[in-house]
Amino acid sequence: MPMPEPTRRIPSSGRLPRLALLLAALGGAGGCQDPPEEAPVDAPAIETPEEREAMRTEAHREALERVVEDSRSALVAADPVAAWRTGHGPPAIPPLTLARRLEVHELLEPLLRDIQEIDEKHLNAPEVVILRVLRFGLQRLTDELQRHPWTRVDPIEPLVQVAEVLDELRYRLITGDCAEDCQAIPEALAKALPTTREQIEAASVPMAQGAQARAVALAGRARLLAAGVRRSKGEADPLAANFDTLAAAIDAHAGWLGELSAALPKASEHHTWTAKPPPLVPGGVESIERLPPVLGVRALARKVSVSERIDLVPDSSARQLTVHVARWRGIAEQFLAEAKPPSPTPTENGGETGESEGDAPDSPDPIALAQSLLGGDLPTPMTQARCEAALAKLNTGLEGLDIGAPTLDCATYLAFAPETMTEAELVLELLDLAVIEPQRRALWREELAELALIRGRWSEGVHVHLRRIMLLRAVDSLPARALAVVEGRQALCRAQAALWIHAEQGPAEEVAMALGSNCRDWATSDAVRGDWRSSAALAALPSAGPTAPLAERMQGESLADPLGSMAGYGLSLIGDEPAQMVGFDRFFWAPLGQMRTLATPPGMHPDGFILPSEGQPQPAPQGGHAPELQVTVEKFGPGGEPIADPRAP
Repeated sequence: MPMPEPTRRIPSSGRLPRLALLLAALGGAGGCQDPPEEAPVDAPAIETPEEREAMRTEAHREALERVVEDSRSALVAADPVAAWRTGHGPPAIPPLTLARRLEVHELLEPLLRDIQEIDEKHLNAPEVVILRVLRFGLQRLTDELQRHPWTRVDPIEPLVQVAEVLDELRYRLITGDCAEDCQAIPEALAKALPTTREQIEAASVPMAQGAQARAVALAGRARLLAAGVRRSKGEADPLAANFDTLAAAIDAHAGWLGELSAALPKASEHHTWTAKPPPLVPGGVESIERLPPVLGVRALARKVSVSERIDLVPDSSARQLTVHVARWRGIAEQFLAEAKPPSPTPTENGGETGESEGDAPDSPDPIALAQSLLGGDLPTPMTQARCEAALAKLNTGLEGLDIGAPTLDCATYLAFAPETMTEAELVLELLDLAVIEPQRRALWREELAELALIRGRWSEGVHVHLRRIMLLRAVDSLPARALAVVEGRQALCRAQAALWIHAEQGPAEEVAMALGSNCRDWATSDAVRGDWRSSAALAALPSAGPTAPLAERMQGESLADPLGSMAGYGLSLIGDEPAQMVGFDRFFWAPLGQMRTLATPPGMHPDGFILPSEGQPQPAPQGGHAPELQVTVEKFGPGGEPIADPRAP
C-alpha cells in the first residue's frame, strides 16, 4: 500500500501532531473565558509538484531509516547466535521455545506493516538494496513463525540450531574467547530442547530417523566439549558439568525421536507438504501426523525460495549440478597433478577405477587419485607437535598471500581435538579455524548490522568449500587437497540426489542410475569430523549406512535430511569460476539469492547490475565512472604463487 501523500513536512514521530490537535481541541481547558482575538496570518504558500515530490521522497527515506533502526531488536531476537558472532548481541540460545518465538513475532508485526508502506521508487540505489534485503528477511521470519512454521514438520530443525551453538562454543573455547558469559549457554539449551517436542505436529519417517541420527552425533559432541573443558580448565570448571547436562538432554531427545520413528508408521492421520502445518494440539507421539517421505516439487521450490531467495527450476537446476560435478573433477585434476597415479582398484560394479574411459595411460582418473590419497592417509594420535607442524605448513604456504598469518594455540586446540586425525582432517580444520573463520568474522562485523543478521543457511558452507580450494593450492598437503575436492563434489552430488528425489524427477530408487558414475565416490568423506553421516550416527539409519549399496545410501540420506542434502546446490550457482559470484567473499553469510543484490556496485541500481560474464555491458553510475566490483578471489599459478587477474584495472 503506498504511503499517503504528505501535505506538509511532519515530525518523525506520529505522536506530536496528535498531541497538538488534542491541545487545540481542549483550548487550554481553563474555564469559559472569551477567546482572544486572532492575529492575522499570511496564507500558506501553494506547494509546487516538485516540492510535494521532494517531501514524499523524504518521508519514504525517513520511514526506511526508522524501520532499519527498529528492526535490529527483532533480528537479534530471531538469530541471537549470528548476533553473538558479529558482536551485535550477547551470548544467547536460539528461540526454540514457543514463548520465545511468540516474542519475536510480536516484534515483527509493526515492522512488516511499516516496511510494506515504503515505495522504493522514492529511494536512492543503496537504499533500494537495503530495503529489498531487509524486506526479504522480515517476510521470511514471518513465514517461519506464522505462515509455514518449519518447526512443526521437521524434527531436524531444532537440532540444526543446537549444532550451530555447539560450533560457536567450540570455536570460542579453542580461540580463548569463551568467558563467564559462555557458562550458561549449554544449560539453557538443555532446558529449551525438550520444548521443541511439543511443537512437532507432523513428520516423515525418514526425517524422524535422520533427526535421531543427528541427535546421537550431537550428544557425542557435547561430551567431547565437556572433556575438552576439563582438560583445558580443570575438573571443577562448571562449564564441563553444563555440557554433560546438555549431552543428557540430547540423549533424552534422541530417545523420544526413536519413539516417534516407531509410532509414525502407525499414524492414522496423514498430512501433505503443500498444506499448512497442522495446528498445535496436546498429546504425545501418537498424535503426530505422518508426512510422505518425498517433499514434492511445489513444497521444495517454496522452501528454497523462502529460505534462500532462489527460484528453483528442477530441470535446469539438475543440468547445472551435472555440469558442476564434472567441473569439480577438473579441479581435482589440476589440484592433484603432483600425485602419483593409484593402482587400479575394483569398483562396486566389478570394474576398475584408475583410468577413465578415453583417458590416456598417463592421465589417471582424478577422483580415483583422490580416493587413493585419502585411503593412504590413516588416522594417527593427535599431539601438540602434529598441530604445530600442520600450522607451520599453512604459514609457509600462505605466506605470499594477502591474508593474516594463521595463529592458533595448539595446546588449547589439542584439548578439544579428537584423539586421532588424518593429515587431511587436521590441515582442513586448522585452515578453517585459524584462517577462514577469523577473516570471515572480521568482514562480517563491518557490515550494517540489520543486513548482517539476515543470513542464509547454505551460504557459509558453500563459501568454506570455495575458500579451501582457493587457499590449498598454495599449501603442501595433497591429502588435504584431495579431501577438499571430494567434499565439494559430494556436496554437489548430494544436492543432485535430493533434487532428483524431492522434485520427483524420477523414481527415488533410480537415483544412483540418474546421477551416473560422476557420483560413485559418494561415501569417501563420511569420516570427516562433525559430519552427522559418519560412524555411529549412520547406524541409526536403516538404509543409509556406509556399507549399504550406493543407491540406498543416496536415497536414505536424501529422505532423512532433504534441506541439508540440498545445501551443496549453492556451488552450482558460482559459474565457470568463483569470481563470477560477484561479492561472494564479502557477503558469504547472506542468502544465496540475495548476494547479487548486496554486491551491487556503489551508485548503481540493483536492477541495472549485469555481470560481465553475462555478455552485456554494465551501466555506469551517475558521474560516468565504471563500477568497482568488490571481489577478492585469489588465483594461483602452477607453483602455487598468486597471479593477477588480467581483467583487473
